[in-house]
Amino acid sequence: MAATDTVYNVPRPRITLQSLVATLVATLWAISWTAGTVFAQPVSYDLDQPALNASLPSALEEISGLAWHDGVLLALQDEDGLVFKIDPETGRVMDRARFSGDGDYEGLEVVGEWLYVLRSDGRLYRTPAASPQRDATERISLDLPRGCDAEGLGWSPNDEALLVACKEQDGVDKVKGRSVWAFKENGSLLREAPWIHIDQEYLESMGDGREIDLFKPSGIAVHPLQDEIYILSAQRQDVLIVNAAGAERTRIRIDDFRQPEGIVIDPQGRLYIASERRASDAARLLRFDPVSR
Repeated sequence: MAATDTVYNVPRPRITLQSLVATLVATLWAISWTAGTVFAQPVSYDLDQPALNASLPSALEEISGLAWHDGVLLALQDEDGLVFKIDPETGRVMDRARFSGDGDYEGLEVVGEWLYVLRSDGRLYRTPAASPQRDATERISLDLPRGCDAEGLGWSPNDEALLVACKEQDGVDKVKGRSVWAFKENGSLLREAPWIHIDQEYLESMGDGREIDLFKPSGIAVHPLQDEIYILSAQRQDVLIVNAAGAERTRIRIDDFRQPEGIVIDPQGRLYIASERRASDAARLLRFDPVSR
């Protein structure tokens, strides 16, 4: 369906399967988490206690996507075709680069040496992550459902898949809901059905029955240390956490956010959420450090 336009002398103990499993479990629970390792215990985030709450400059008042690259945050400014480098400890803008002209840019992700930018109509832009350049940007067309309004871009390393979240139409016949579609790096669709589908019945169980109209994905991030995918909703102002199969689901409310549009989790498991400017409130970058569940 998809098209691209580039386009081991002591007696040995008796080892049983049960003893191996017990040893493995005990070892995993004894591990302390460090950057680049799996958490020994499941973690969560206290969204009332940000470790960082930084105002962003006016040039990022419509921040619409976050990514992580080489120890810094990358931020996307909607409409302007600009990518900003941000210090993850202070929120200070370090640099900026232009990857393309004006457009409705809504998602950002780094895969290896490449930076991918998602436009709302399903056009994907690929440029060198270390130095985004307009002249070095490739364009890839994604085969998304009509009316999808693509707003979130993530990367699943286990599946080697780019994940695209639809804000509107899910592309599933006779079942209303929200969907996430998976693509190879070259833009080809991994399967003919959504990678994750959140149906209307589940969405309506989240609130007052109008969730299908309120839960509109604005960002997506794959946790690097746990088998979880975080789907951010700007209008509903919450985060839906699903396992990689899209089955187990947990919802976190983020009522104090004006319009959360960007989400990313760094290699240490620290969660960043960016919110657009609203009235006199500047756009903000918040970081939440992991706590054990």
